[in-house]
Amino acid sequence: MVFTMSGIVKRFGGLTALDHVDFAVADSEVMALVGALRVLGSLNLYDEVDSVAWGDHQGAATDRRAALTEYLVSRWAAPVVLVGEAPGRNGARWTGVPFTSSHQLTGAGAKEPTATVVHRVVAELGWAADVLFWNASVLFPSANRDPRRAELDACAPVLDRVCRGRTVLAVGRHAERATGAPYVRHPSHGGATRFAEDLRRALGRPVDAGLGGGVPPGRLGYRQVEEVS
Repeated sequence: MVFTMSGIVKRFGGLTALDHVDFAVADSEVMALVGALRVLGSLNLYDEVDSVAWGDHQGAATDRRAALTEYLVSRWAAPVVLVGEAPGRNGARWTGVPFTSSHQLTGAGAKEPTATVVHRVVAELGWAADVLFWNASVLFPSANRDPRRAELDACAPVLDRVCRGRTVLAVGRHAERATGAPYVRHPSHGGATRFAEDLRRALGRPVDAGLGGGVPPGRLGYRQVEEVS
């Protein structure tokens, strides 16, 4: 195993340490794919040169990369992946971790409404340690706009690698199109109640009893994603 486990449980509780899980994949494959992403008009949160050019302080991308790697290691055995659309401006934009704000990660800093709802509902359903959060695009879109097709296409290989072998649920229409997975209402713009209902319907059974929905484990079949301005 490449990683030492110190600190992982502190920030991301519920580490499932299984002998058959290849935790090194989180760094050797996923993070290599993430680090290579380049699309004009969007920010690779995990690249120092790109981040500094966007006004971040030196070392910010390295911190985000470390946080994401740590998170992936802590959740790599999760049987379910909840795929969002793109990094939120008060969430992964600063933490590097999907659906996670600075306040959730450190106890200080900005809160992010969507991240708060997602974590709360997943925890209430008893799946906090068994759901991996990801985004259809891991690139931060300028002005916090919707992800464009070029960004989703560029991120498709890493999305496929993260989703491989897991049941997939899509939060929002862009995630639905990118994955072909069952749709879960996005919590934003008044969608928190519907999100909770949709997720409860999909994850309402115990972890060991199977799911009532979702794309079954295996490689994704991507749908064509329409260009969004």
